[in-house]
Amino acid sequence: MFTIPLDPTQPYFSLEIPIDGDNYRLSFYWSHRGNSWSMSLATADGDDIYTGVGLRTGLPIGFRYQHPRKPKGSFYLIDTAGDSSPKLGELQVRYKLVYDDG
Repeated sequence: MFTIPLDPTQPYFSLEIPIDGDNYRLSFYWSHRGNSWSMSLATADGDDIYTGVGLRTGLPIGFRYQHPRKPKGSFYLIDTAGDSSPKLGELQVRYKLVYDDG
């Protein structure tokens, strides 16, 4: 299990990280209308695995999506101060995104 570094200051950002021996692009979007965060996952070469999945605590992110290139493990959003949905500016501060490969 490892923590993925997030940028709490930006309403949109992407990063590329190695997972299970392959590189993936994670993109994060803040919706002012919905007052919520969403995450998209793609391969490094741009093959979308899932897009616009809401960041919530309690369940693996994107667990309902099936794709042959999806990582074998799961992403989880951890609330370090309770159990609620993240707000703008709270990623990496109060909320941690982790990848569990087991």
